[in-house]
Formats: sequence, structure tokens, C-alpha cells
Amino acid sequence: MRDTDWIILDELYKNPNITKVAAKLYITQPTLTKRLQAMEEEFQVRIVNRSTKGVEFTPEGEFLAGRARIFLSFMKETVRGVDAFKTSGCGTVRLASSFTFSRRQLAEILMAYKSEHPNISFEIQNLRSHELTRLVEEGEADGAFVRGNYEGGINRCLVLREQAYAISKIPIALEELPDLPMLHCRLSNYSRRLLDSWWQHNFNRPPSIGATAEDADTCCQLACKGLGYTLSFMTEEQLKNLGVHSLLLKDGEGMPLVRETWFVYDGRRAKPDYVTAFIGFVEERYSIQ
Repeated sequence: MRDTDWIILDELYKNPNITKVAAKLYITQPTLTKRLQAMEEEFQVRIVNRSTKGVEFTPEGEFLAGRARIFLSFMKETVRGVDAFKTSGCGTVRLASSFTFSRRQLAEILMAYKSEHPNISFEIQNLRSHELTRLVEEGEADGAFVRGNYEGGINRCLVLREQAYAISKIPIALEELPDLPMLHCRLSNYSRRLLDSWWQHNFNRPPSIGATAEDADTCCQLACKGLGYTLSFMTEEQLKNLGVHSLLLKDGEGMPLVRETWFVYDGRRAKPDYVTAFIGFVEERYSIQ
């Protein structure tokens, strides 16, 4: 097996289309096909089957694709570790973050760190919160800012609490919500469960959906224009900056409905010094009780 063969397997598993993968890797389709045949001959198994939709991995192929991902992650970590000896005080911290946290809070954290460590750069991935811990656990991210209390064998510190509000251009009452158009946004599983549970506790019928958007910030902007109301988590400062009317949502015990955001990392995994330094910075400056 060549190192490039593992890359071919990984890319083809993520995108089972030989034409597209060959173009992405800057090789010809016949070359890619020949390498697949060479791998199959080496392992004496069939890795993929061709179909009208592209290629389908066999069980043996899925196993090899999984090993490819592990191998490539190992090589990336090895290169980073060696580079850390060469470039003291320099390096790239790989972070993952939910979409709204990246837009609302992440820039402040990175700017504060860069002001003290100008030679550090960042690589940022944005995903739904329930997908972020996987990146940390599999070594694809050094740390992640995650909405919700996700369990696992990783370290974490609380960095943000936000309260839930019904946001609208004009004042609205709680009992009016089912009859008004809701601006519905796609949230992480954790955030959606909190809001759905709150709604079911307060109303015996579903909301009237006026529009659906990909993120909370878009819904907030639509609410500001008077197109309906939206249920959103935010800080008091963010709410003040919006300049809209808001109705605080409370749980069954009369307490504000709260969403927590955690910074998570894998304390068991060896890290370059510059990654350890960033983790310490977040824990010292942004951890809350």
C-alpha cells in the first residue's frame, strides 16, 4: 500500500464517485481505478462494487476505509508533533464550533489569544453541536465549543450560559404564540429538545410555522423585520444590541430556560505545547461556574 492509496480510500468513502475523487486528487480516472485494483489484489478482497450511482463499498472495503481514516489521522498528528519541535511558539490550533457560537463569540476569544500569541493560527470547522465531540474524540480537532451536556471520555469546561427568549418586532404575550407565525430555525439536537420540551409543556398544539431558516441569526433578523417571532437563546447583551421586544421563556419550575456551551478537549491525547497553551487560556479566561 502506498500512502496515497489510503487517501484514495478515505476520499472515495466520503464521496463514492470515481470521477469527482479523481478530479479532487488531480489524477486520471484510469489511474484511480488501477490503484483500487492493486489494493484489491494486495488484500485479496473486493473493496468496491460499481453501480449506477457510483461505487458501493463492500464490508471489507468499509473496514479498509476505516483504517485509512485512522492512518491519515495518525500521520497528520505525527507531522504536527515533529513540526512542533521545529517551530517553538508557532503552530495551528484546530478548533470546531457550532455555527452560532462561531458568529457570536468565537472571534472575541481568538482575537484575545492572537493579541498575546501572534504566531499562532487557527483552523476552524463548523458543524452541529452533536457532531463536534466526535471530531475531538477522533483527534480531528484539538478542541470544540459545544452546545449542551454531551457525555464522553473528554474534558470540558463551561464557557457560556444563554437564556431563551421569544423575539419579535412588537410586544407579544405568551398565550398568543400558537396563533402567531413562528420563524423556525434548524438547531442542534440539544437546543431543539430544550425548546420542543418547553413548547409541549406550555401548549397542547404545534406552532404555526411562518418560515424556516438554517440558523438562529437569520430567524432573528426576520423577526426584527416583523415577519413573525422566533425562539432563540442569547445573552442579555446580544438581546440589547438587537433592539427588539423579547419574552423570557421559563421552565416548569418558573426558572429561565437556559442553554449551556462547553469547551471540550481530549486530555488523554498528547498535544503540542501551543495547543496546551490555548486550552489553558480558555480555561483561565472564559471558564464560568
